Amino acid sequence: MKHRKQSLRALFFLFLLACLLTGLAGIARLPAQAAPQMQAATDLVISEFRFRGSGGGNDEFIEIYNPTGSPVNLNGWMINGSNNSGTTGTRYTFTTNILLQPGQHYLVAHTGYNDSVMANATYGTGITDDGGVALIRPDTSIADQVGLSSGSAYREGTVLASLTTSADQGYERRLGGASDSCQDTSDNSADFQLINPSAPQNAASPLSLCGVILPTPTPTGTATNTSTPTATATATNTSPPPATGIVISEFRTTGPSGGNDEFVELYNPTGSSIAIGEPVGL
Repeated sequence: MKHRKQSLRALFFLFLLACLLTGLAGIARLPAQAAPQMQAATDLVISEFRFRGSGGGNDEFIEIYNPTGSPVNLNGWMINGSNNSGTTGTRYTFTTNILLQPGQHYLVAHTGYNDSVMANATYGTGITDDGGVALIRPDTSIADQVGLSSGSAYREGTVLASLTTSADQGYERRLGGASDSCQDTSDNSADFQLINPSAPQNAASPLSLCGVILPTPTPTGTATNTSTPTATATATNTSPPPATGIVISEFRTTGPSGGNDEFVELYNPTGSSIAIGEPVGL
């Protein structure tokens, strides 16, 4: 008899859950707060950089990354630098058809750069420790920018602290590491984190698109035209489809204290608020 009561209680409990989630027994409408959503980058980004390394003020690099699902031709793109008073200048211009594949990095460094990871291209004029850097599209619009002082011409939101110590450290865009540099909230302090040691990557580094390892595209390197090569790397979505409504994230019908030691946990994994019904008359 006891087991039969517990079974009935469990069935009634699940019925209440169904009513709650479908709105069949709802009158009062309560707002369910949306889960915070990471703003993903939708264009090429500056994924890591440093204006001073263990080798001094010229031991600097700028790493760019393609977090999108399509190749981007770098021909005509530029990397500009700024000092702390807003004076700008171009440090490097891409003059050939180079297709940056999805999940691929490209490393541009000063001729004084000192690291075991080889640069794909170099420039000769450094960027001041408290300056800034921008990634410029061929139409001269800014795709991404980072600043280390309020006087820099290039910055987004709250600037980062300048690094004046000659050490192997740099700023990396979040999420960072194996999860790649896929966050872009248009705020430098929120999007970048200080890492020590720095971890530059170049065009030969493994392709990874926001944590998903991609096959190496064929061909790689310099493209002969601006069209997409026959074999390109395409991100493989191995994650399950996202939920489109409120879900039961955890529950129990019987706990350590018996059949009434129960709970239901609801979660809103979407990007919008959802009104839910409060059961009445039960």
